[in-house]
Amino acid sequence: HADSLGAAARFGHGDTQWLTAGSGISHSEMFPLLDSEGPNTMELFQIWLNLAPEDKSAEPHFDMFWGEETPVVVRGEEGSEARFRLIAGEVDGVRALDPPPHSWAARPENHLAIWIVTLDPGVSTELPGGDPSVNRVLYNYGGALTVGEQELGYDAAVLAPEAATVTAGADGAAFLILQARPIGAPVVQQGPFVGNTREDIATAMQEYRAGVFGTWDLPQNDPVHDHGQTRFARYPDGTVKRPVSAG
Repeated sequence: HADSLGAAARFGHGDTQWLTAGSGISHSEMFPLLDSEGPNTMELFQIWLNLAPEDKSAEPHFDMFWGEETPVVVRGEEGSEARFRLIAGEVDGVRALDPPPHSWAARPENHLAIWIVTLDPGVSTELPGGDPSVNRVLYNYGGALTVGEQELGYDAAVLAPEAATVTAGADGAAFLILQARPIGAPVVQQGPFVGNTREDIATAMQEYRAGVFGTWDLPQNDPVHDHGQTRFARYPDGTVKRPVSAG
């Protein structure tokens, strides 16, 4: 990662980068070749959370949640476990790290949750019920999965907010849960810009061209960090943070 705020990062291994675009930011994500001789496999979720109308022009914000610091709720015994990695929200009384300011996730009444759930082969567990106001989506990306009475392949399903039993197939399962109370405002999108009206989009384009989103002063448009560089996050104030066990 590199951006016009001056932030930069290299991350992976269960890390979460949380970037609030707000009033505008120019940024780049590159995927460097880590292994020059073997496969460079990757699983990446890029999730766009809309901002409430009153927060559309909030100050841009960059943060990094290291995988080592991200709460994981484990149910069951070794070899027969259900694991909930909490990016946002709460499971079994365990809460995720605090979301950035101005995010829709920062308001408890919105019941926003992002969970990455993995099940060992044949394991069943219950997805906790949510507030009746939320919309909930399950995206299955790893193995056969049964949700209640519904068999789900590599696909997404809209779920009711009530508790539901999920069961992994013979090879285990991995899926993503997204839920929140809807913002309830119009959404207008063009390219990377998201607003509430066409006028919002026109203004954003004008401000981008005028450099309001920050001037891209890096020597290249596709910056990558030095080969062999371990995981790090450099914040706009120059502070550099690394996970407890950088790798």
